[in-house]
Amino acid sequence: MFEKRRVHASQRVHTAALLGTLSALIILVGWWLGGSIGIRIAVLVALVSNGVDYFFSDKIALSAMHAQPVDPGDWPALHQMVHELSEEAYQPMPRLYVSPVQQPNALATGRNPRHAAVCARSSGTSCRTSTSATF
Repeated sequence: MFEKRRVHASQRVHTAALLGTLSALIILVGWWLGGSIGIRIAVLVALVSNGVDYFFSDKIALSAMHAQPVDPGDWPALHQMVHELSEEAYQPMPRLYVSPVQQPNALATGRNPRHAAVCARSSGTSCRTSTSATF
């Protein structure tokens, strides 16, 4: 349990560092282009950008993959597998999506376990009927 908390803290530090670096870059460009007024505008842009990135990154990623929500009746094995994995990890069940893209890809996104989403590629997966998934 202690190891999990350390991993989550490390992920938060990495996220904060990434968003801080992006903000610093935006503010630097604002200063370079507009001086003190440019900095004020850049701070506003950085705040809005970071807020959108933090709160809507899951929706942006799922939209980029053209993902559609999955009903338990359509993909019972996928639901069962993710449900078992989430119970083993003591995490809430994430929202499930399937993407029609042809590239072999799967993703998990969300700002915390309560807002998590898992997306798998619809073609090439054996999760529709089988309990052994291959992504």
